[in-house]
Amino acid sequence: MDPSVLAAKLEASSAKAKIVIASAATVTATSFDDLSEISKLCQQHNAWLHVDAAFGLFERVIKGKNGLTKGIENADSITVDFHKWLNVPYDSGAFYTRHQNLLVECCEVSAPYLTRSGDEPEFMGLGIENSRRFRAFPIWYSLLTYGREGIVKWVNTNINTAKALADWLAQNNKFELMIDCQLNVVLFRPNCLGLSEQQADLLTTQLLGLINQEGKLFLSPSSWQGRTIIRAALSNWQTSEQDLHIAKESLTNCSKKLALF
Repeated sequence: MDPSVLAAKLEASSAKAKIVIASAATVTATSFDDLSEISKLCQQHNAWLHVDAAFGLFERVIKGKNGLTKGIENADSITVDFHKWLNVPYDSGAFYTRHQNLLVECCEVSAPYLTRSGDEPEFMGLGIENSRRFRAFPIWYSLLTYGREGIVKWVNTNINTAKALADWLAQNNKFELMIDCQLNVVLFRPNCLGLSEQQADLLTTQLLGLINQEGKLFLSPSSWQGRTIIRAALSNWQTSEQDLHIAKESLTNCSKKLALF
């Protein structure tokens, strides 16, 4: 997001309610918005700032308050996906807000059969789902078991391994690194020099198919600036240097099958 464009939009807006949605690590390139500057603009124009920090919130355990998430503490609300970097079952996420009273006003169900246990708002009244499984238990247990030290260790390993893979791809003239690795995601495609965009997209799709069919690693398709690319996202707590060797070997073997070597 360009803060100067946002400033102009907020200045021109006559809406009574303004909401700005910023990113702490986008899903494709793990890019971070300038949260410090954006939060200042939101405060100036009385706009609600929501930050999608599905992956990016975990960067804070590595870099601290002066890292890429600097300014996120000024947000009105934040979402994070624990099923990603915390490695708990799918659909385990959290919504943080400094305005709990608004959640109660919007979401609380005051039916007679739903009794209160005290003065604090019921957890069920802080979200839109009245029926849900106990998602909090695996999150709590993982935090209790591994602690900050354990989480920092595997987040660091994922980031370092992703950057090592990106460096290898960048130095290999048979591949094209699409953007510098910023966190734990690597975007690349085979070297498509001399090919049309249609041919390049086809070659990239073919390579991805061979990689996943081989079964040594699983990568996903994505798009970058209109071009078909391959996306490698590392978030598993068991990732090790050995996995990097496996990835390099698989990429090399599959590329040979497409006569890239």
